[in-house]
Amino acid sequence: MTHVVLSVSLLHIALTPVFFNTIKPSTMWFVGMGLMGVFVGFLNLAAWKAVESRPLVFGLCKLANGIVTLFFVAYSFVDRDAPSYLVLSVFFLLTIFSFCYAAERSG
Repeated sequence: MTHVVLSVSLLHIALTPVFFNTIKPSTMWFVGMGLMGVFVGFLNLAAWKAVESRPLVFGLCKLANGIVTLFFVAYSFVDRDAPSYLVLSVFFLLTIFSFCYAAERSG
């Protein structure tokens, strides 16, 4: 799932010139959302590799996943288009997988 987040986030950034022809605040917001996905993806990769040796990293990963999911829940009420729901679904699954993985590793 982390690879899906990274791929979609990089695609999001790469599509910036398709949707924006000038650099303005909305352009930067669009790129920033893609970067957020990249950073959360990297955090998940690092956390899943260090789950046993670095519980703090994995805890921060779960927190970041939950915050991003809550953000996209709120965002889906503002922008009710299909891509918003798709991104919400991806981050929701990533959050569920991270909590399930943590429970599996600790129990």
